[in-house]
Amino acid sequence: MGTSNACLRKASEFVDSPNVILAKFASYSISLKNNTPASTDSGSKNAPQSVETNGAQSLFGVLTSPSSSEIVKISSSCVSEKIVKIGADFWNSKISTMSYDDQIELSVALFLDMAVRDKSIMAMNKHVKIEARSLKFLNMVGWLIRILHGDYGSNLEESFRTLGNIHKAMGLRSDHFVVMRVSLHDTFAHYFPHDYGIKQQYAIDFMFLLASNLMMGEAMTLPCDDSDYLSSLQACLHSAVGREYLYRYLQQTWCDEIVIYLQGIRKFEQQTNDKGRFMIARNIVDVSINAESDVAVNISSDTRLNVMRLMSEYEEQFALSSLQACLHSAVGREYLYRYLQQTWCDEIVIYLQGIRKFEQQTNDKGRFMIARNIVDVSINADSDVAVNISYECRMNAMRLMSEYDEKFRMKEDIKISSSMFESVTEEMYVLIFENHW
Repeated sequence: MGTSNACLRKASEFVDSPNVILAKFASYSISLKNNTPASTDSGSKNAPQSVETNGAQSLFGVLTSPSSSEIVKISSSCVSEKIVKIGADFWNSKISTMSYDDQIELSVALFLDMAVRDKSIMAMNKHVKIEARSLKFLNMVGWLIRILHGDYGSNLEESFRTLGNIHKAMGLRSDHFVVMRVSLHDTFAHYFPHDYGIKQQYAIDFMFLLASNLMMGEAMTLPCDDSDYLSSLQACLHSAVGREYLYRYLQQTWCDEIVIYLQGIRKFEQQTNDKGRFMIARNIVDVSINAESDVAVNISSDTRLNVMRLMSEYEEQFALSSLQACLHSAVGREYLYRYLQQTWCDEIVIYLQGIRKFEQQTNDKGRFMIARNIVDVSINADSDVAVNISYECRMNAMRLMSEYDEKFRMKEDIKISSSMFESVTEEMYVLIFENHW
C-alpha cells in the first residue's frame, strides 16, 4: 500500500471548535452544490502534509466532480490504509472463508434485496441465472476490496474504467450502485449481526463508494435544493443531505473516527428497544471509546473512563437480566442445566433446582423442609456437592437454618423469608457470569 503515514491522522489533531468546523464545512458544502473547487487550507492541521491540497483535489472532494487522472493520483497516495485494512479484514475472515453454497445464498440475498428496491435490476437480468449473476455481483465487491487493499499499479485507472464499461454495457447506472450500497449493508448486517459493526460498515462503505465512483466516472450525488442544514451543526446532523456531506468533509480531513462515532450515535438515538440500544452502545464503546481501538475518538480521560464505567455497569445489569430471563424460561433452564452439567458443574445445577423449588413453595412448613435440604446438600461444606461460596455467606446460611431448626423443634411458628438464600444466589450468579455466561 503506497500510503504515507502522515495520511493516518489521529483524532487528537482535529482541534477545531464546532463553529470553526461548521464554517469550513459551509464553504466545502456550497462548493459541492456549485460543483466548483473548495479551498482547503494546506497549512491546516487537518490536511495530511504529504498530500497536495490544491482546490478540490482531495479524496472526497473529487467525489462530486471526478477526473480520472485526479482520482488515481489521489487514491494512490491518500487512501487511508487503516480503514481499507478494516474492510479487507472483514471480507477475508467472513466472506472469503464461506463455502460455495453459503456464498451463493449470501449473494442471492443481496441480489434480491437490490431487486426489491429497484425493479429495473431484475428486468435487466431476467434471461440469466440468478445464482450466477448474484455471485458475480458479490465477487465484484471482493475484487474492489482486493485491488484497493493491494499495491496500486499503474493500470489502476484502466482496470476500473474497463470494469465500469462492462457494467455500463449491461445497463448498470450509477444509481444502481446507490441501491447496491444500501443492500450490501442490510445483507451483511443480517448475515453477520455480531461481526458487521459500525467500524466494518464504515470501511466497506468507504471502499465501495470510492471504487464505484472510480468505475463509473461520476459521483453518487445527493439532492440539495437549499442550504438550511448549514445554519448550525445540529441542523446539519438532522439533515440527511447535511449529514452525508459533513461525513464526506470529515473524511476529506482524515477524521474517519469522528464519522464512525457520529454514525454509531445516530443508530443509538434511533433505537427505541432497550436491548437493541444496549447492543449498539456496547459496539460504540468498543469501537470509538476504548482507547485501544484503532479508530478511538479523541476525548478527555475523564469522559472516556466515565463512559467505560457506565458501560461496565450496564453490562452487569444486562447479564443479570438475561440470566434471570434464562432461569425463568423452561427451555432456557434446561439448556443452562445441560451446559453446566457438561462443564462439570453439577453442584450449581443441584443448587439452582433446589432454589427454584424453594421460591415456588408458598407454605412455610414446606419451604422449611426444602431450605433444610438445600443447606444439607448445597451449603454444608461437608457435602460432596457443596457449592463454592464465601465462608461468610456459608456461615450466614448455616446460622439462619440453625435458628429455624430450633424453632421447628420448639414447635414455634416459622416464617421463612424468600430472601434467605439471596446472598448465596448472588454469588452463584457471579460465578456463572465470570466462568460460563
